Amino acid sequence: GSWVSALVTYGLGRMVGKETVYRVTGAALNRVQRQISRHGFLSMLFARIVPLAPFAVVNMIAGACQIRLRDFSLATALGMTPGIFIIVLLHYQFRRTLRDPTIGTVVLLLALAIFFAVLGAAFYRWYAQRRSAHRSTLNMKATKRRSDAQRSFV
Repeated sequence: GSWVSALVTYGLGRMVGKETVYRVTGAALNRVQRQISRHGFLSMLFARIVPLAPFAVVNMIAGACQIRLRDFSLATALGMTPGIFIIVLLHYQFRRTLRDPTIGTVVLLLALAIFFAVLGAAFYRWYAQRRSAHRSTLNMKATKRRSDAQRSFV
């Protein structure tokens, strides 16, 4: 269901084009377009594992940016699998705990919930540090270009 929905909104983005998607998404299109054009499959895979924007928006941008359907489909399927697995596992344990609320089932449910929450927080922290380092590098390059341009002007 999720994969088919992703394909439909991808197709919608591809059909309406960049200008229409830009009106809907704003500046996000430009940032994502640069990333997707350089690393289509990996960008989509990461966007699925770390959902930084609503899936429908990511799907439409991917379609508008002309990422290959094969890359989009495969990255979507692979990237959504861990999240779906986690949801299924937590749901199973939650139902098991409701049916048989022993100390063991409750502790296991809490342990799983805490584990996945900590794992998610660690992943987001890693991503934020990586993104911050990337921005610092870009800022240093921009400062150097401005400095070089000023020197050549004088």
